[in-house]
Amino acid sequence: MLKDRKAHESRLEIQLARWKADVDKLIARPHAPGAFGEGTRAQTRAALHAKHLEASLHLDDLKRASDEAWLSLKAGADATWTELEAMLGKASQKP
Repeated sequence: MLKDRKAHESRLEIQLARWKADVDKLIARPHAPGAFGEGTRAQTRAALHAKHLEASLHLDDLKRASDEAWLSLKAGADATWTELEAMLGKASQKP
């Protein structure tokens, strides 16, 4: 279990770092005037940062969890990962 746990945590850590770079690129990306309103851009930026922070906190919880608690925490972390991945996909499709 420990070997699988560490491998899973390592994969999550690597993915989180990649997504941080993706979030930074999306936020810095120039956009066509009027493509989406400044309010929407600010909301998207805030939502991406918040979800990335949530994923990071879940990863921290997983690393500190006992073996007994790890499986139940993993489910919450995996759900957050799925949500962040979907948000990044949606944000990257905008002009």
